[in-house]
Amino acid sequence: MTRTLLVVALLLCACNRSEPAPPPVPPGPSQPEQIAEREPNDYLHAQQIPDRAVVTGSFSPPRPRTADDDWYRVAPGPGRTLALRVELSPAHGAELEVLDRDRNRMLKLRTDGEPLLVPAVSCAEACFVHASSAEAGPYKLTVVGTAPVEARELEPNDRAVDATPVAAGKPVEGTYGWAEDEDWYRVEVRDAKPGQFLRVELTGVAGVRPEMEVRALQDGALLATVRAQIEGDGVFLRDLSLALGATGTTPSPPGTTAATPATAASATPSATTTPATTTTETMAATPTGTPAATAPPETAATPAPSGDASAPSPAAVPAGYYLVLRSAPSGAGRKAVRGANPRVPYRLLAALESGPDDLEQEPNDEPARATDIAPGGTRTGYLSPPGDVDWYRIRAEQPMILHAEVSALDRADLELSVHAAGAKPGDKPQLLARANEGGVREGEVLPNVRVPAGESFIKIEAAARELDGKWVRDSEDRDHAYRLSAQLLPDDGSTDREPNNDAATAQEVALPATVRGWIWPKRDLDLFRFHVAAAAPPVTVRLSPVRGVDLQLRLLELRGSRVEVIGTADAVRGEGEEQLVAVPLKEGDYLVEVSSPRGKDASATQQYTLTIR
Repeated sequence: MTRTLLVVALLLCACNRSEPAPPPVPPGPSQPEQIAEREPNDYLHAQQIPDRAVVTGSFSPPRPRTADDDWYRVAPGPGRTLALRVELSPAHGAELEVLDRDRNRMLKLRTDGEPLLVPAVSCAEACFVHASSAEAGPYKLTVVGTAPVEARELEPNDRAVDATPVAAGKPVEGTYGWAEDEDWYRVEVRDAKPGQFLRVELTGVAGVRPEMEVRALQDGALLATVRAQIEGDGVFLRDLSLALGATGTTPSPPGTTAATPATAASATPSATTTPATTTTETMAATPTGTPAATAPPETAATPAPSGDASAPSPAAVPAGYYLVLRSAPSGAGRKAVRGANPRVPYRLLAALESGPDDLEQEPNDEPARATDIAPGGTRTGYLSPPGDVDWYRIRAEQPMILHAEVSALDRADLELSVHAAGAKPGDKPQLLARANEGGVREGEVLPNVRVPAGESFIKIEAAARELDGKWVRDSEDRDHAYRLSAQLLPDDGSTDREPNNDAATAQEVALPATVRGWIWPKRDLDLFRFHVAAAAPPVTVRLSPVRGVDLQLRLLELRGSRVEVIGTADAVRGEGEEQLVAVPLKEGDYLVEVSSPRGKDASATQQYTLTIR
C-alpha cells in the first residue's frame, strides 16, 4: 500500500513539472492623468496634455456675450484615435471643436448643458481640442487615446473624401453623436457579376429617426433617400443595383444583347414568385473617397491631346455607392428637431446577394431611373422599404396596346399604373390608366392601354390607405417578390384601348365597326366615336353579354363642345345582350358609351363585343 501511494505521488509531481507557467497578464491601459487648466491657453498657446487625461477647467468670459476659449493640444501618436467627453456642472451652454494638426476643423458640437461625447475621432500625429462658452462655469474634459477599432466609424466622416470604407458583408457601427452629425460610408464591389445586388440594413436607435441617402461613387450625385417612419425604427433597402455604379455600363432589359442579366424563363404573371437569395461576403476595396461636389480622381483626369497614345486612360470606377446616414427631422416647421444618441451605436450592413436574372434595379423610384423591361418580358421586384415606388420603362417602335400584369404580395396591397413620357425632358409623365381593384394577396392587371411610340412607363407602388384620417402609402413586403409582365400588341382598331373614358379621348371607329373590349377597372367607361354621312341608313348598335358583368349602352350626339344623350339600352338586368336597333341619325359625329350601371361590375378577363352598323 505504501509503495502504491509513493508511485502516485511521483506521477503527480511529474505532471506538475510538465505544465508550463501561465503567461503574464498584459498590463492594462494607464489611468487618465489629472490635469488642471492653465492660462493662457488660446489658439497660439494651446496647453499640451497627454492622450489619456482628465482636464478640470472653467469658463470665465471676459465680458457679456463674449466666449472664453480654451485650447488644448494632444499628440497621441500616428494612427491613434481620440475619444472626447465634456461635462458641464452646473449645466450651461458650450461648444466643442476638434481640429487637425494644421488647425483645420474636423468637427464641431454644441450643447445647452448635456454632456458632449465624441466616441472616436482620427488624430494624425496631433490634434487641437477647442472648448468655449459665453457662460461662466466649470467643466471637465476627458481625453482618451486608443488604437482604431475595426468595423467602427471614425470621425470626421461627414464628406465623401472622409467616407468610412465598408466591405460588403461586413457590418460597421457608428453613432448619431449630435443633431447635425452626418456619417458617410463608401461601399465598393469590384468585379460585380450579373444578377448581384446590395441589400442594406440599418438598425434603429432610440430617439433617432434615421435617414439614409444613396449617392453615386462617380460624382456623389443623390440617387435616393430613404427614411424610417418613426423614431427608433431602422432602414431596409434591397435590390440596390451594382450596374449603376460601374463606369460605362447601361442596364438593359432582360432579353436584349448586353452585358446584363438575360431574360428569365417565361412565368405565369399571376403567380407570386419569391426567389431565394444567397448572401455572399466580398471584401471591397477601400480607396479614398471624393467630395460630392467634385468628380473623383479616377474620372476627373484631364483628357490627353489627340494622338498622344502614351497618356494613361482614366481608371474605371468600381460598382458601389456612398451611403450617407443622418438623423431625420421630427416635427413640423420651426418645431422640427433632429434626434441624437451618442451612447447607443447603430449597425450598418451592406451584403452582396444574387437574385433572378430579371430582378429590378434600385434605385428606380422616379422615371429618370426606371428599370427597363422588354416587350414580352418580366421583372421581379420588392416593395421595400415602406413607401417604395418602382418605375419600369418600356419602348415601342409605334403606337401599341400594352397588357401589364403584376402578381400579388402577401403583406401589401399593390397599385398598378401606366404613364406616357412627358412632352419634354423633365416633364411629369402623363397618367394613362390605373388599376387598384385587388387587395392584399391579390394582383393587378391593365389589359389594354394604348402607349405611343417611344418610351412609356409602368409604375408599381403601395395602394393608398387611410390611417387616423390620413391617406398614406406606407405598406411594404421585404420578404416576398412580385412579378411584373408586359406585352405589346398591335393597335389595329379591333380592341378598345385606354384611355377612352370621355369625348376628348374617345376611340375613333369607321362604320361598320366591330370592337372587343373590357370594362375594367370598376367605374370604367369606354367611348367610341364615329361619323354618320348624309342620307345614311339607320344605325344599329349591339353589345354582347359578358359573364358576371351587367352592362349598359348609351348613344350620344356631339354638338360642338356639348354631348347629348339620344338613346339608352339597359333592358337586361345582369348578363344579357343590350341593343339599340335601327336608330335614324342625321349627318354628324356620335359616341357610343359602354359601361356597367353605377360602375358596380368589371372584369379584366371577360371581353364584350360591340358592333355598330
